[in-house]
Amino acid sequence: MFILSRHPDLPVLTWTVTADVLRGHADVCDLDPGRDRRVFSVWAEALPAGEGRDPAPVVDESGVTRLRVNRRVSGVPVVLTAAVHPF
Repeated sequence: MFILSRHPDLPVLTWTVTADVLRGHADVCDLDPGRDRRVFSVWAEALPAGEGRDPAPVVDESGVTRLRVNRRVSGVPVVLTAAVHPF
């Protein structure tokens, strides 16, 4: 993947590949305030710009912040998500 060759320091994500989409997910605990959002942001910034506005972060009833960006790389939809736990 050309993104990894240009950004070898990117944090590890769990990737799921289907016929329709490539999905990267980070499920992390925010032990160091802001670190996990930075992990997500580093990946989001390494991918090509989105085709529209990304969804706003959502905080669920247990305090988990859910982040999402939608991108397209060489015509392939890429969805990057993160669940940032507050503990």
